[in-house]
Amino acid sequence: MIAAGFSLPKYGAGGSYGDETVQAVKALQKRSGYRGGWNLRTGYRKGARSY
Repeated sequence: MIAAGFSLPKYGAGGSYGDETVQAVKALQKRSGYRGGWNLRTGYRKGARSY
């Protein structure tokens, strides 16, 4: 994210996927026009059934 131009001022590149990273990923997706449906926290598609 940092290399892509998105700052992570609170925690930096700490290796965990927290709220700061989620917001940076959402901003990257918005900027790039990504329209996928993956849940950033779970890795599952939104609306996918769990069995």
